[in-house]
Amino acid sequence: MSFKDRKGYFSLSMDLFEHNHNLENLLPIFAQVVVVDVEKRFISKEIIYYGYSSFFDEIPEYSKIPAYDMLFTNTEVGVQVNFVRRIER
Repeated sequence: MSFKDRKGYFSLSMDLFEHNHNLENLLPIFAQVVVVDVEKRFISKEIIYYGYSSFFDEIPEYSKIPAYDMLFTNTEVGVQVNFVRRIER
């Protein structure tokens, strides 16, 4: 399998964009994902990003694309972002 098999999606609240005046804080997230599709959900007020990342698990072709949650950790050099695969129920 290759990088193109590392598919996933995650969401961010629209409020984050509307009320955050320091959007460059989002760069660590998008520096780690090649976003190929975006979906706005107005009822839940979220933006869903579909893409590829070395942080996503490799999945077989035609499999359901897994969702990921983000963990933010403050470090001495700034904020570190890690993607954690959401457990299916």
